[in-house]
Amino acid sequence: MNNLYTTPQIRTSYSQMLASNRMLSKRKISYLSLLIIVSLLTSTYFSVAALKSSGIPNTNSQPKGLNSLIQPKSTSDSPKLSGNVTGTAVSSTNTDPNSRKNCTPTKSYAKPSTPTADSRSNSVNQSQTIISYYKVYGKTPNEISNQIYSCTPVTSNGKKFAASTNYAINWSILYSPVKNSQSHCRVISAGVGLSISKVFPAWEATTNTSASTKNTWNAFIANLKQHENEHQAINQMYATKLLNELNTLAPTNCNTISDVAKVKAQSVIASLDAANIRLDATTDHGATDGAKLY
Repeated sequence: MNNLYTTPQIRTSYSQMLASNRMLSKRKISYLSLLIIVSLLTSTYFSVAALKSSGIPNTNSQPKGLNSLIQPKSTSDSPKLSGNVTGTAVSSTNTDPNSRKNCTPTKSYAKPSTPTADSRSNSVNQSQTIISYYKVYGKTPNEISNQIYSCTPVTSNGKKFAASTNYAINWSILYSPVKNSQSHCRVISAGVGLSISKVFPAWEATTNTSASTKNTWNAFIANLKQHENEHQAINQMYATKLLNELNTLAPTNCNTISDVAKVKAQSVIASLDAANIRLDATTDHGATDGAKLY
């Protein structure tokens, strides 16, 4: 899923930044910049290891967004180990702490950077994807699952997840008056900015870890990353769709063109989130594609 906001919550939200309109005197071109970044609930898609909460309250809080107006969107997914929801559901049953190293609980992870949208570019500008990891241990798939449950920073609605894909998106348009019209304007060009971040568990094997456990982990993490890549592809596809929708916006009243563009952008972003939700629903957050430990 994907998100960005100032208060720690797992809910899609958006905020906007309106840059001051400016007129280029000779060409009479107005520049409007709207920044819309969705927050961490509806945009966070958990695909690896949806961990069973077993009634344990969610004590992890998401870090603040980039600033008071920007909220990232995240797609958190966790393939199921033995549960439901997104991805690997992990049991909270503890094993003997002396039989393995213990991971350190992480309460935050890298969010998407602020994307840059250039209205004159007529293109999608995607920032370099940010990938972060949190370390887990364990000699068996069950122990690894328990460690993910204990130390993952990804939570949603009281549930824990092993991995997350987050996105932030913004857009801007350049428009000018329609010829022979006193009131209408048309979009001349548009730009969309997209940034993505992901977080995964990183397992550290011991010298006597069995080949079977290693093989299980390798398959799990590979399928988990593939599932998150599918979320990323959806985000990229809808960023391109947003660019096309803005560029083909019908001429409209100059006083309301910014509002019309905003509504169009919100519609595309809502469709983006729905597509990510469908992916998780059809794959059980990647579990049916092999993103599970057992």
